[in-house]
Amino acid sequence: MKAILEFNLDDFDDSVAHMRCVQALDMALALWEIRSIRKQIENQLDHKQMDSHEILDKVFEEFYGILENKNINLDKILI
Repeated sequence: MKAILEFNLDDFDDSVAHMRCVQALDMALALWEIRSIRKQIENQLDHKQMDSHEILDKVFEEFYGILENKNINLDKILI
């Protein structure tokens, strides 16, 4: 069985759909890493006191770091 996806890269909507398909594996791997953020932050909290704002900043720092490491640009795929 075969599946062939065809995109007209001159068409804006098709171009965005193509980018989503191309980055599907990277997005899945990023989601896998994001699942582990809680454990990482819990381990860090055991060693120092952080208020809720610092914790939230840390969560988003980790989240955006993972997206950056996987070269995922949400602006390009969520238009």
